Amino acid sequence: MRFLIFFFLLLGTCHLLLAQKLTSKSSSGTLIGEVTDSLTAKPLAYAMIAVLKEGKPVNGSLTDQNGNFRISNLPDGVYTLSVKYLGYKDFSIAGIRVKEANVHNVGNLHLSSDNARLKGVTIVSKQNTIENRIDMIVYHADKDITSQSGVATDVLRKVPMVSVDVDGNVSIEGNSSIRVLINGKPSTMFGSNLTEALQSIPASQIKAVEVITLPGAKYDAQGSGGILNIILKNNKAKGWSGNINGTLGSRLENGGIQLNYHKNNFGVNASFDGHSMLKSSTISTLDRHDFDSSGAPLDHMLQAGQGNITRGGYDVWMGFNWDITPNDNLTGSMDYDHFSMHSNNTMDQTIHYLTKPISSSLYQHRISGNVYGEHSSEYDLAYQHKFKRKGQELDALATYNPGHHTMNYFLQPFDSGGNIMNGAARSFNPGTDNESIFSVDYTQPVSKVTTLEAGVKGTFDYVASKTDYYGLVTGSNSYVPDPFRSQQFNYHQSVLAGYVSAITNLLHFLDMEAGVRYEATELKSTFSAGNPVIFPNYSTFVPSLIFSHTFKQHQMLKLGYSKRIERPEFRDLNPAINASDPTNIQVGNPSLGPEIHDRIELGYSFYIRKKAMTNITLYYNHSAHDIQPYTRFFPFYTVGDTTYKNVAVSTRENIGTEKNIGFNIFSSYSLNNKLDFRTNIFVFDKYITNRFVSGNHRNSLDYRINLNVSYQWSPKYEGEFFGMFHSKRNEVQGYYPSFYYYTLAFKRLLFNNKGSIGISLANFFTKYLDQTENITGPFFSYQSKRLIPYRSVGITFSYRFGKMDDKEDSHGKQQAGTREF
Repeated sequence: MRFLIFFFLLLGTCHLLLAQKLTSKSSSGTLIGEVTDSLTAKPLAYAMIAVLKEGKPVNGSLTDQNGNFRISNLPDGVYTLSVKYLGYKDFSIAGIRVKEANVHNVGNLHLSSDNARLKGVTIVSKQNTIENRIDMIVYHADKDITSQSGVATDVLRKVPMVSVDVDGNVSIEGNSSIRVLINGKPSTMFGSNLTEALQSIPASQIKAVEVITLPGAKYDAQGSGGILNIILKNNKAKGWSGNINGTLGSRLENGGIQLNYHKNNFGVNASFDGHSMLKSSTISTLDRHDFDSSGAPLDHMLQAGQGNITRGGYDVWMGFNWDITPNDNLTGSMDYDHFSMHSNNTMDQTIHYLTKPISSSLYQHRISGNVYGEHSSEYDLAYQHKFKRKGQELDALATYNPGHHTMNYFLQPFDSGGNIMNGAARSFNPGTDNESIFSVDYTQPVSKVTTLEAGVKGTFDYVASKTDYYGLVTGSNSYVPDPFRSQQFNYHQSVLAGYVSAITNLLHFLDMEAGVRYEATELKSTFSAGNPVIFPNYSTFVPSLIFSHTFKQHQMLKLGYSKRIERPEFRDLNPAINASDPTNIQVGNPSLGPEIHDRIELGYSFYIRKKAMTNITLYYNHSAHDIQPYTRFFPFYTVGDTTYKNVAVSTRENIGTEKNIGFNIFSSYSLNNKLDFRTNIFVFDKYITNRFVSGNHRNSLDYRINLNVSYQWSPKYEGEFFGMFHSKRNEVQGYYPSFYYYTLAFKRLLFNNKGSIGISLANFFTKYLDQTENITGPFFSYQSKRLIPYRSVGITFSYRFGKMDDKEDSHGKQQAGTREF
């Protein structure tokens, strides 16, 4: 009740405040207007606007997401307005009289499509692969030939500000606590294992990736590192159309088919995609030293082994889009996805016990395996109503996502004589994850320069996880249930949220986007035999604020602040124990609390004609109750009726605070519309304080650099090189190694540009990546080494049929029943 009263009071107050139209005198004139497509009347976002006097540019701007523009600080005079946009004919108006202290509205400027530029033998201009907006960076993956093979993690490696390590873990500017959306919506497939889920999305189906480091109030507060929104492809053309694509490779294979049918005001879409990572073998070693409380050595453990991993999965999707009236739209979709990962490992282990006066050694050969699997469904229904007033909209969305997951392992230890030893076991950890989401959003234009947004949302998650443990009966081949090791974990989380935000222009000089979001989180949980786990409920205010100013010659300066929260995911909370390596155990932490994150960002970007773009960002991040992996050493560790000796236990903990300060530079340059260069560099200083060890902190300088070069030597042939290097990554207990990645790709267009075939090579000079980690903690230190196979070659192909249309949804937003095929 308090939440509802607060929200409606806040909504009413903000509406009254924003309804006061800004009246500010200016000593100079202002031009405003709108740019739209002459055929569809859709707004054209980020069109280039230039104001010229006697043929020389004096000011300029870009249209916003609704196609509007505003150019201030114009002295009294007569000007020419020029508008340019990719794929459209240049447009200009001469003889515009601007008077001081007046706002001159040039009205709606309709641009006509320039098919000659797009279909001619010589390409005049190409869409930028990277697009810089006021609140996000957009990477157009469908314009990048080396992003058409592999899976989603291969695409994300090339996105500005984003890093992907060798295990597929994704981070934004060094922060791995991120929120990943599909077409603007959360998905249960990311809840249990984000890394594995991203491996299930074929790269060829990704149209674009949006990186949002300063999310506004309309976005969920979840994700302290920011938001990655993956936009899948869609075709809105009338009639039948479709696409067939696939990749055959030495490491990855995938394929899919997409079908679309649109007639009058109704359309349906369907797709099937499958993927597989062929068996790869990783060679690993571990060297660990353990100590007692006085610092005297306890033992020295050596391990050497090999793990074979395979992945695979498929996705089936169907959706519809119905324009009930010109102002009412209903969309819906059904999605089913399934993917799994299997690993089979062999390990030789020798432990030298150093406790005096008696020293001894123990040898063990182990065979173990892990299985992770998930299959989930998603049902979405969305309604949108557009009022008579332009920009006034009401959106409602209902989503139900039931999912199932499993995490199993087995262990068989043998002595030097080949006899099976005590400790052989099997563990099965099935579970369910059901999520329901309901939201309503309303957009109200207050004036030509001010828009108010408000909304409410409820998210309800229920997770149930069961662990069944079976131990081998000594002297037999029978496994029997162990009730002391079996357990049940139920977890329920409800988040009620409301927000208000406004987009406006201040004093004809500053564009501002401001908002506040309130989220009330309620938690309930039971563990094992119905015993409750006490979680405190909490509420969070999440403000956001962005100021920006566009200078002449297409320069933009931005300053922003946002607050975020990182709630633990189920994979972090699940108390199921993975003892497939009984000397290095992994377990979830059901008492993990949320991480609170504050970010300040200063950005500057500029364009040089249509050939070059540079974006520079300075930022400061502060994370309280920082969530990180943490390892402890135990001389004895008891689980049920089993006691492990000299074991390292890894879990997730709120380790303390982390502060990052750094910068990111992205730049692109096009030479003669054939040769393109792109580079991205980010550097940041990290300072971590460990609350578990008094006076312990770590300070390091981390950096990443990548380079992308593409060349189109004819309308049918194109080649591209991509390379990146990431420095070693320091965390609270040690560092993770540096690594590099590079690809070389070539593509040939076929069948009147409806089809293509290409080849892509990755890390072709080296078979393995050497990854050596050094971790230290109270009473232990270890060095682990992995040789990960990364060299690969793949052949890609695609074919489009029917009528093609690359334009966006007519309602300007991603609907529940649409994908960007």
